[in-house]
Amino acid sequence: MIEKKPFSDLMIGLADNFGEQLTKEKLILWHSLFSEDGFTIEQIQAGAYRLLRDRKYKGLPTYAEFIEAIAGKKPKIGDVAIVVADKIISHLQQYGSGKFPDLAGDKTALYLMTRRWPYQSWASEVLTSELKWWVKEFVEAYSAYREIESVWPLEIPLEIKSLVNSAIKNIQYENGEPNKNNQRVISLLPV
Repeated sequence: MIEKKPFSDLMIGLADNFGEQLTKEKLILWHSLFSEDGFTIEQIQAGAYRLLRDRKYKGLPTYAEFIEAIAGKKPKIGDVAIVVADKIISHLQQYGSGKFPDLAGDKTALYLMTRRWPYQSWASEVLTSELKWWVKEFVEAYSAYREIESVWPLEIPLEIKSLVNSAIKNIQYENGEPNKNNQRVISLLPV
């Protein structure tokens, strides 16, 4: 929990610098948001100092601007894709097709290198002269998949799938009426 006194002093000073008066409600809201998001007073101070040094506009910064001042700007998806593609090519040059690159932290890259370009077959067939074109294709695919990543199906643990399926299979009625031919409902979740 962020101590209220140092937080209040910092926010009031920041508001004064940008020519505004901070309301009690906004102070309470920001304290609550920073606390819920797990920031420390040191991180908040560092963000405030960045805003004091770098922000050119009048008016109190928004919470989103403050977070950006603390954490830095998120890199663009295309830039991330280029870095990932470079790592894959470096891995290919160092290990060849025999060893799969460590992509565990990047769900999109892992998906692409197991489904779109299955690594071992891709790595054994790709020509060095084709790599610059592959990078362009990879960046496009990575960007597209990253944009829709939030709508990918949820990964449901096997225990939950089994539980849901057994519950569904035991349902003998549809809309309050017995199932046609008294058949059980088929499994909705693959196990």
